Amino acid sequence: MTSTGYRPQVPLERVAATEADGDQRAGPGVVWGEVHDGNAYALGGVSGHAGLFGTAADLGRFATALLTPDRHPVLSAGTLALMTARRAGAGAEARVLGWRLNPEAWGRWPAGTIWHTGFTGTSLLVAPALDVAVVLLTNAVHPVRRLEATSALRASLHRAIRDALDYPGADYPEANYPDMHIIHHRSVGLLLRRLMAYMVTPMTIRARMTGMMVIPELPIAGVFLSLVLPAGVQ
Repeated sequence: MTSTGYRPQVPLERVAATEADGDQRAGPGVVWGEVHDGNAYALGGVSGHAGLFGTAADLGRFATALLTPDRHPVLSAGTLALMTARRAGAGAEARVLGWRLNPEAWGRWPAGTIWHTGFTGTSLLVAPALDVAVVLLTNAVHPVRRLEATSALRASLHRAIRDALDYPGADYPEANYPDMHIIHHRSVGLLLRRLMAYMVTPMTIRARMTGMMVIPELPIAGVFLSLVLPAGVQ
C-alpha cells in the first residue's frame, strides 16, 4: 500500500478535491490536498477517524488481506474474528470494531458482511462469505455536498454488483437501478469495464482498469472502483 498515508506529498493532480466554501474551514476556498474533516485538520491532518489518503488499488489490496485472514500480513485470524464480531446495536445499526454490519439498503449481502463509509463519498464493503469486496472512492462533496445523491449512488452500485454476482453472463432487471444510468450489465466482467474498474483476486492483480468515470446525470465529479472477486469470476 505504497500510495496510502496522511498528509499526501504528491502533486495536487493526484488528489481528489473536496468541498468548496463549506463549513470545515474558517475561510473560503476549495479543500484540496488536505483532510476534509475539520477536527482532523485542527489536529494537523493526522487522526484516527479521518485524514488517510489512498487509491482504489491500495484499498483493494487492503480488502484482499481481510478476505484471507489465515494469510493476513499483520493481524492474526483470531484478531480479525474479534474485530468483526458484533459489539453493539442490532439490525441496520449493528456495529463491530470500526465497521458496520447488515448493509440492508445496498442489496442482499450475506451475514458477516462488514462495511464503512466516509463523508466525502468513500466506502468499503467486505463480504467474506462471497470472497468479495467493493471499494468505492468518489469526491462526492465536490464542489458542494449532495448527500442524498451520494447515498443513492452507493446503494445502486452495490445492488448492481450483488445482482451481477448472482447472474453471471445474463441480463438482470435494470429497473432496479434507476440512479445508475448504466445498461446491459451482461456479466460482472462487463460491469467492471463499464465502470472503469480494477479487478483482483486474493493476492493477484488480474486486470488493472482503474480510471475516472464521469457521470453527467449525477452531481459527482468522478468515481474510482476497486472490486475484489473470487478466482474464476469473469
